[in-house]
Amino acid sequence: DPTCTEGSSGGAPGGGTEGSSGGAPGGGPEGSSSGAGAAVGSSPVVPSAGAARLSSGGAPAASPVAATSGVAVVLREGFLTSGTLLAGLALFVAAVGVIAGVLGGAQSRGVRIALEAGCVVVLGGLVWQAASRGSVDAGALAGGGTVDPLLVLAPGAAALACGLLALRLVPPLLRSLARGAERLPVGPYLALVALARQPARTAAAVAVVAVSAAAGTFALGHARTLQQGALDQAAYRTAGDVRGLRPAASSRPDADQTPVVRIKAETLGRPLPVQVVGVGAEALPRLPGWREDFSAVPIAQLAKRLDGDPNGLQLGGVELPVDARRLELPFTLTGARAVVQLAVQRPDGTFARLFGADELPPGRHRLSAPIARSERGGRIVALEVALGPGGSGTSDLGEVIPDALRVTLADGRRAALTDFADWMPTTGGSFTGGTFSYSIAGVAGYLGIRPQQPAAREPIPVLATPALAARVRAGANLVLRLPGGGQTRVQIAGTVRHVPTTGAGEAMIADVGRLFAALNTQYPGLAAVSEHWRIGPAPPSGPELRRADLAAEAAADPLARGVLGALRGLAVLGALVALAAVALAVASTARDRGGEQAELEAVGVAPRTLQAQMVAGAAATALVGLVAGLCGGALLTGRFTGLVALGADGRSPLPELLPAFPWVVAVGAVVAAGVVAVVGAGGQARRAFRGDAVGRLRG
Repeated sequence: DPTCTEGSSGGAPGGGTEGSSGGAPGGGPEGSSSGAGAAVGSSPVVPSAGAARLSSGGAPAASPVAATSGVAVVLREGFLTSGTLLAGLALFVAAVGVIAGVLGGAQSRGVRIALEAGCVVVLGGLVWQAASRGSVDAGALAGGGTVDPLLVLAPGAAALACGLLALRLVPPLLRSLARGAERLPVGPYLALVALARQPARTAAAVAVVAVSAAAGTFALGHARTLQQGALDQAAYRTAGDVRGLRPAASSRPDADQTPVVRIKAETLGRPLPVQVVGVGAEALPRLPGWREDFSAVPIAQLAKRLDGDPNGLQLGGVELPVDARRLELPFTLTGARAVVQLAVQRPDGTFARLFGADELPPGRHRLSAPIARSERGGRIVALEVALGPGGSGTSDLGEVIPDALRVTLADGRRAALTDFADWMPTTGGSFTGGTFSYSIAGVAGYLGIRPQQPAAREPIPVLATPALAARVRAGANLVLRLPGGGQTRVQIAGTVRHVPTTGAGEAMIADVGRLFAALNTQYPGLAAVSEHWRIGPAPPSGPELRRADLAAEAAADPLARGVLGALRGLAVLGALVALAAVALAVASTARDRGGEQAELEAVGVAPRTLQAQMVAGAAATALVGLVAGLCGGALLTGRFTGLVALGADGRSPLPELLPAFPWVVAVGAVVAAGVVAVVGAGGQARRAFRGDAVGRLRG
């Protein structure tokens, strides 16, 4: 799932043209890894409209719209299936039967136990299904064609569980409190005794409040989780605040911006595709796309383990003067026909080849080529030799004996740039006494000489996903096969669950300077900067993804808005039902205990004390129910993301949703509901004691 257009980097000795960049010597890498800012496999990494949507070969990437619309249809139509409706209706009837029966006092204890047992069986079935089946994701929904009952019933089942617990725990708690209330003042004592005298009815009222509060606070919590998930996904897709989809010329990594190298490789033995992402180690801890749960070790500490080297983006070599116009290289070739070229790193970091791609026979040669404006000020980083087919027929060794490399300047002067004396072989052969010797008998690989590259030291420290880390023991090296058949050694310095901008496959993070130098030392152009990540505000600079824009697109998604609106509606409904339950409990107290309160007033208990008793009972009912619902809603919010791996937009989120329960908002809502309940109970109590007529408390 790429995010920028592919740009090859490195011309092929024996087939490339001057100024091309990134091909393969004799069939090696063809630039496939150099410009492909590809993120493997997951829809959250798909760029927004206006960004380039190309596959690694330049073809349009598959759009997730079809899958998303399929999930939307399932979510819209699947709730109306007969199985879902019957299961929901059965659970609702059982819950209403239990609570209504207790409130009405019309059911025996055995009937209530039977109904409670039925609810427990349903809850147990849901838990067993969740444990045996795992989480529901977008693929499962789109493939199944209907909504899993767990998606519909789990929140209600958890809320009902809070009510069942209240029915069982509140009565013994009230009896215990009443036994120890003798030393309390008259008002609190009367309130506790009144609540404990009919504990089942009090427990039922608490259960209704708890169920409503649990549903409401869960709705608040899951809405916040989905909103935060959308922000996390936007940050994951961009890594920084701005993800440029083409390299910035001559950029150097620092704490606020970093060039990015992206390579597709695979492990040896049992091949496992790996995406290696080179990022500036200094910028890594500040990336908004990194989340704390991606690793058990703080990212700042992991970044230090990468041993970053920003100088690695500029390879060591012989500098071309800015006024250079032509290069000339005399040399002697023995053994077999070959293509001899110079690899040049341009000032903008890309690579080119000089001296064309013509095969030369053994003998004395003098190569000459003009220096294009884009190469002036660059560096010569390798003298490459690509052998022609057939060998020599008389020898199994070949030699290139270069003379001094000379440059012609703009004013006509000529100067020697290097005699190659301190250079070394790239991967094969030997270079001693000014002679590069190599085997031509079944030779394979890249031949050439190059200057020393201090940043190209191996193994390269990397942060790897768990499946890759499990392949080696602690401190050991892992060998990766690179595009074109080359290899590089990496050392796993830490384990991370995700790498921002990559998909659900295996990935690694390396310092961009270390990775760039190591790979381009093997073959100049093997790795090229393909993206540029910036942290903080930045002006537009070509194709790019902006975190704020992606977050705004997610918030404007019609399906996401509908889901969040429904959750907010459920939160409001839960609050209203909880308040109604408290109001009904107070009204029931005023009606059913009117005679008792009249007797208390007749024996001298002040009406104000009796009013306080009613308010205290309502406050206790509301407080216990709301606190139980708050805890139940928070617990369900924390567990629900493990059952339903689905974002508000109907896609499987990457990274995974992280529960984000809004404690401040939820506690504030619970406190506000409690205050409203107490104020309402106070008004009812004052109306109950209004006037002096005899019998006013008996209705």
